[in-house]
Amino acid sequence: MATPKKWYAVRKGRKAGIFETWKECQAQVIGFPGAEFKSFLKEEDAQTYMQGGSVQSGKVYAVRSGNQTGLFPSWSACLDAISGYPNPVYKSFKNEDEARAWLAGKDYWQMLMEEDDRNGVLTAYCDGSFNQRGARYGWGVAMVWKGRTITRSGAGSETDYLESRNVAGEIMGALAAMEFALENGISQVRIYHDYAGLAYWICGEWKANKPLSQMYVSTYQTKYAGKMKVCFQKVPAHTGVALNEMADALAWNAAFDGHRPSGDAEAQASVTLI
Repeated sequence: MATPKKWYAVRKGRKAGIFETWKECQAQVIGFPGAEFKSFLKEEDAQTYMQGGSVQSGKVYAVRSGNQTGLFPSWSACLDAISGYPNPVYKSFKNEDEARAWLAGKDYWQMLMEEDDRNGVLTAYCDGSFNQRGARYGWGVAMVWKGRTITRSGAGSETDYLESRNVAGEIMGALAAMEFALENGISQVRIYHDYAGLAYWICGEWKANKPLSQMYVSTYQTKYAGKMKVCFQKVPAHTGVALNEMADALAWNAAFDGHRPSGDAEAQASVTLI
C-alpha cells in the first residue's frame, strides 16, 4: 500500500512555509527554539494552519526534555528529538492546545475553565451513575461561575429511563446545568460530558428514538433553546480532571445514597454550595 502524501507546514522556523517532505521541514525546525510546525494529509489543511487556524490532524507529540523541545507532527519527528537523550520527557496528544499546555506545565482543562469564566461562560461537568440493585440513576453536575464552584446532584427511578442506566443521570445533569444558567441569566454554557449522545441528540446527528432522548431534546428545544448558547465538550472519563471526578462522585453518591472513601476527589475538593 502506498504511503499517503503529507504536507508539512512550518509556522515558526528558519523559514516559514509549506513543504512536501519531512527532510525539508526538518531543516527549518530542528534546533530552532520554539519551532511551530505540523504535518497534514491535505494541502488546504496545511494552508489553514499557516493562517492561524486550528486543524485536527491526528496525534501531535510534545517533548519537554530532549535533544530538541517543542511540538512534533509525527512519531518519527519526535523520535529524532529524543533519541540518545538521557531520560527524555515526552507525551502524545490528540489536541495541539492540550500539548502546548502540557509543555508549559499547565493544566489544560483548568485553563479552559478559567478562560470561559473570564468570558462569562458557565462551565458544567456532568456525569451519571446507575444503581442496578436499587433501580435508580444518579446525576451530578460540578459548575464554575464567577470564580465559585457550584454543585448539584439528585436521583431518579423513572421506569422508561432505567434502561439507559448511567446515561439517564448524565442527561439529568446536563439539564440541571441549563436550568441553573436560565435561573441566573447566564447566556453561554459549556457542558463537559462522557457520553457523546448528549451533544449528538441536541445537534440532530442522532435521532431521539427512546423516551429518555426524546424528553431531553424536547426539554432543550422548548425551555432552553434561544435563551442561551450551549456548547458541548467531550472529556475523557477517569483521567484525573478534577471537576469531572467531582461530578462522577456526586452522581455515585446520589445513585447509591452513600459516601465514597475519604480519598475521593469530591471529598478533597473545595466547593462552595449555593
